[in-house]
Amino acid sequence: LIQDVTSSRSLYFYLFTLWAARLCGCRVIMYGCGIGPIKKGFNQRIASSVLNKNVEIITLRDSNSVAVLKEMAVSRPRVMLSADPTVNLSKASSVVVAKAFTKEHVPTDIPKIGFCLRSWPGFTHPEYVAAAADYAYQRYGLYPVFIPIELPKDIEIAKRVASFMQAPFYALQERHVVEELIGMLGEMNLVVGMRLHSLIFATSCGTPVIGISYDIKVDSFIRDIGSKCCIPLADLTFEELKRQIDQIAATGFARAEGAASKLR
Repeated sequence: LIQDVTSSRSLYFYLFTLWAARLCGCRVIMYGCGIGPIKKGFNQRIASSVLNKNVEIITLRDSNSVAVLKEMAVSRPRVMLSADPTVNLSKASSVVVAKAFTKEHVPTDIPKIGFCLRSWPGFTHPEYVAAAADYAYQRYGLYPVFIPIELPKDIEIAKRVASFMQAPFYALQERHVVEELIGMLGEMNLVVGMRLHSLIFATSCGTPVIGISYDIKVDSFIRDIGSKCCIPLADLTFEELKRQIDQIAATGFARAEGAASKLR
């Protein structure tokens, strides 16, 4: 994780592993990575130096990461734009997915809109998402389903949003293997996601997505799949979420098969 938003210490740890591997005589490839943001000038310089001196090949999961490396003058490694490696994971069988839904008491025969949220300092208006969930149910008959990607962290924010809702909803509580999660997201008519991997998993199954971006990696992913359905967290409003839900509904919630094949 070549970024210093969470802390400089984590950046130094990952750079150390690259340096140490080379010191031990290993050849180094960085595979399916995201780069940035790296905000501090000193951190940019040390990251550039370590990558240039110790890494031979870097494959990146989004176009923004390519731009960040270019800005940092990382020129020695061979740099290639690829995609997040998880796009090649397979979803569970329909029987297994149905059992997973049944375990969570979610009917398999109803239209559903998935919400994959995370706690974040700027996420101060859960009522906006709640109003959008109510609207999706009232206008399009979509039952809101809260799907946590990271447990138990994502359950609490789902509870906060649900506390403002009037519509019936379902909230997953169990820990599911990734193939089940992919399959469950693939059964949604639409997914509204903050978690990057919720957007990746949904797109890999052809489910249309709306991103709520707390990090540039979310914007970059949405842009790379050829979509404009992304709302910066700072600009999140019910009206904007409603507009984007309506925009996707106007297509009949058309499956985004082209985006999935493009990623692979």
